[in-house]
Amino acid sequence: MRTRYLAAAGFVVMVSGLLGLRHAGYLGGRVAGGPVTVGLGGSAVSVTARPSQRRPVELPFALRGGAVRMQKVEPDFVSPGLDVLGPRVPHVSRLSGHLVTSRLRTVELGLRARRPGVYYAEGLTADYRRGQRRFRSHDDQQLCLSVGRRARCAGYSVPSGAAVAEAGGPSNYGVRLRGAGPGRGLEAPLPAGAGRRVIRLTLTNLTRRTVTVSDPEVPALVGSGLTVKPDGAAPRRLRLSPRAGRSVQLALRIAGCETPGDVLTVHRITAAVGGNRVEVPLSVALAFVAAPRCRP
Repeated sequence: MRTRYLAAAGFVVMVSGLLGLRHAGYLGGRVAGGPVTVGLGGSAVSVTARPSQRRPVELPFALRGGAVRMQKVEPDFVSPGLDVLGPRVPHVSRLSGHLVTSRLRTVELGLRARRPGVYYAEGLTADYRRGQRRFRSHDDQQLCLSVGRRARCAGYSVPSGAAVAEAGGPSNYGVRLRGAGPGRGLEAPLPAGAGRRVIRLTLTNLTRRTVTVSDPEVPALVGSGLTVKPDGAAPRRLRLSPRAGRSVQLALRIAGCETPGDVLTVHRITAAVGGNRVEVPLSVALAFVAAPRCRP
């Protein structure tokens, strides 16, 4: 009996030791933080490109102590249709496992998208090792890629608590996007002339489960002499895998004309998600403004 107790105690000590080693960054474990930070402390980096053009983004690399080997640098969120390539250590002909020393303090990521739109990558998690010890650090870095002549970048944060959102991706609003003001992101200034208008945007599943989205639409608006009503969606029903997105066309029926100087702005559309009607946040607001030849 005594032998059994000793064996059990030895097994507990061994397991505890192995767990301790993993917690310290050995045996496949990761230590949060460590001697490396990749990024600009939450600030945004914006670049433009043509469709399918790869744009390199060099990020500063804060390093304390001796050299480390980068294994991967990945965003926490990536808009559908955006490829994040790398990491790569610039100016090194032979990467030698992405070796970074105190004299070489940048890491390069490549951004590429094949279709016009505004794309976001938010948050960076870097996995690296020093000797046999492994680490993981995080930075609230934001990256934005604008593809196409009618798109531009602005700061954006993925909404928390929303199951589905328009969070960047392939889009076509038919107008050149503009900044909505400091800290307010982008907006599409849609001329408020009477008639039917169709826009295309991408809906993204922000959850880790598959969801069904039905009948997305812009809410009805009533302004001074202007009404905007939804006029159908194509497709009407979308099945979205976790973190995946799909493009949808939204039709609008506009009657009347907005009074010059007034603007009707939409920051959310609605849709049925899992059978419940919910609000879907937009990274690009829809702003209905008076057209030059528009008369109330």
